Amino acid sequence: MSSTIITSNRDFDEWPSIFTNPLLGSAALDRLVHKGIQIIVEGQGYRLDVFKKSCAKSRKIKE
Repeated sequence: MSSTIITSNRDFDEWPSIFTNPLLGSAALDRLVHKGIQIIVEGQGYRLDVFKKSCAKSRKIKE
């Protein structure tokens, strides 16, 4: 038995339009979510917060 983790910043509704062939996108999504567990993380990302803090520090140094 093995596990695979796939992350995406796209909603499932957007997946068919990402692939060149919408049917292929729908088929890929169907196979991935079959017996899968979906975890939705909401809110701002960690990297965005770090970036904002870094920008604030660099502004203070320049002033």
